[in-house]
Amino acid sequence: MLPRPQILHNIGKERLELVNSMAPYVTAKVLPILKDTTTCWQPADYLPKPESDTFLDEVRCRVTWDSPNPPCCIFIMNRR
Repeated sequence: MLPRPQILHNIGKERLELVNSMAPYVTAKVLPILKDTTTCWQPADYLPKPESDTFLDEVRCRVTWDSPNPPCCIFIMNRR
């Protein structure tokens, strides 16, 4: 039995047409005000290198819940 194709979206024809009709507006009005992702900071900029043997220890040291502004860390795992 062949694997079933992955469904990327479940959207009706009318809604797809609506989304596609918004493309010129988004191109003209939204894209010019977005910042370039290569020049903006990324969350990974503030974390130790994951390849490091001491990664988890370094993360534990940086996460202190006693500070006035406690950090909120979310780790996302890619399951394969």
